[in-house]
Amino acid sequence: MFNNCKYSLPTKYIGGTVQLKHDDNNLYLCHNGSLVRTHVLSKKRFNYQREDMREIVESDLYHDRDDEIIDAFVDKNMQQFDELG
Repeated sequence: MFNNCKYSLPTKYIGGTVQLKHDDNNLYLCHNGSLVRTHVLSKKRFNYQREDMREIVESDLYHDRDDEIIDAFVDKNMQQFDELG
């Protein structure tokens, strides 16, 4: 979380420690000095990149579902996050 907004990263880093760096426009998520993910800074509460959301859904909730169902679920949730602002 940065400035009360959530930003995604690949699942292998969830629960671990990452370093946050930022400039006026971007947030940089690093692990052991290596850049993991870059996000454009936003005032939206949820800032997930689609590939991170898909990885989260596929690894847990929908691990036994086919790609079409996973993609539909991810698309729906990404849209809802955008609507939350």
